[in-house]
Amino acid sequence: MGLLYLEEKKEDDAIEYFKKAHQYDKTDPDSLSQLSKIYQRKGYKNFVEGKIDGAITEYKKAIEYTPAAADIYYNIGVIYSQLQNNKEAKEYFQKYIQLNPGGSNAETIKKWLNTN
Repeated sequence: MGLLYLEEKKEDDAIEYFKKAHQYDKTDPDSLSQLSKIYQRKGYKNFVEGKIDGAITEYKKAIEYTPAAADIYYNIGVIYSQLQNNKEAKEYFQKYIQLNPGGSNAETIKKWLNTN
């Protein structure tokens, strides 16, 4: 049902469905993954629309459901670095490196961390 809501672009309905599914079965990784993906999409959409605070909020919600998803930390780090909030950027970039030391952005982030 949640996937049908997504196909119909009804993200809020999908969120409610997947939250209920998660409450019913706390061990179901699919509901967690879907919730994270929805919040990541919402974060990206906010970012593209220039709604920076909204982007950060949505990405942080995604982390609640998939705390080991390195790319979310990277995205938040990028936003904070663009805002020149290096303290926050550093925190999220370090977590990205911790979770994905060989990731596609790891070398660039390591260089950034060494100079900031």
